[in-house]
Amino acid sequence: MSELARARNAGRPIAEVRALERAAQQKAAIAHSDIHAKAFLKYKADAPLQEAFIGQVDAIHHQVEARFHERMASRSWNPQRLLPIRNSSSAGTVGMDFDIRLVEDGGITLVQNGRPASLATWQREAQQEWARAYKDVTGRDAGHAL
Repeated sequence: MSELARARNAGRPIAEVRALERAAQQKAAIAHSDIHAKAFLKYKADAPLQEAFIGQVDAIHHQVEARFHERMASRSWNPQRLLPIRNSSSAGTVGMDFDIRLVEDGGITLVQNGRPASLATWQREAQQEWARAYKDVTGRDAGHAL
C-alpha cells in the first residue's frame, strides 16, 4: 500500500493528504514525460502500480483540460467539447501518448471574439493552449509527454 493510501485510510489531516497527492502527481508527470518509464509501466510493472499511474495521469489530463478551457476562454473562444481518443484494445492500460479531439457535432460553430472562426485557426491556437495548460498543471513540457 502506498504512503498516500495509508494516509487516506488512517484519516490523516487533509493538508498532509493533499501534499502526498501533489507529490504523487508530480512523480506521475515526470514518468509521463519519459518514454522509457512509460514503457516499463506499460509492459513490466505490476497491476497496482499501473492502476495508480493511470489514475494519476487521468487526473492530470482532467486538470489540463480544465486549464485549457480557461486559456481558450481568455483568448475569446466560445466553449467547445473535447473527447480523448483511445483504441478500445488499449483501454485500462498505460498510454504511451494522449490524443484528444474536438467534438464536431452537427452544426458546430467556432467563434472567437464574437465572430466565426476557421477550424484551422482553432486547431493552431488549441494546440498552443493545450501545451501551455499542460505546463501550467505539471511544470513540464507537453512535447515530452507525447
